Amino acid sequence: MKLITFKTFDNPIEAHNFRNRLEAEDIEAYIYDEHIIGLNPLYSNAIGGIKVKIAENDLDQANLVLQAINSNQYYSDTRDILKCLSCDSEDVNTNYRDFKNLSGIVSFFASIVFMVYPIYFARKCKCNACDLEFNRTDIEY
Repeated sequence: MKLITFKTFDNPIEAHNFRNRLEAEDIEAYIYDEHIIGLNPLYSNAIGGIKVKIAENDLDQANLVLQAINSNQYYSDTRDILKCLSCDSEDVNTNYRDFKNLSGIVSFFASIVFMVYPIYFARKCKCNACDLEFNRTDIEY
């Protein structure tokens, strides 16, 4: 069984969530380089991130799972499909990182000057159709 790198992450939690989703679909997945990046997150770019590897013969099924995740076919905690507030599109990126507020800008420059991690950023939702950025708390269910 030959393992191939299917997807890479910079966060161990996101990697484990993705691996759990694959295993829920009966695809065996393995995580590589988690501990070295957990010890020093600045190594992430040098190592190539945290790798989720699968068997080569599971590639087609894993691509279907990834497409389902990207197209928002998996439901949120409230079992409602997340839609854009402006254009009502279901093509919403729920893991968008926003550095545009004052805290993000200050922390970005402080991280560069002092060479520390993590850089502060806000997680937002961003519509891929109309580029609207919004928080999950802005949505009325």
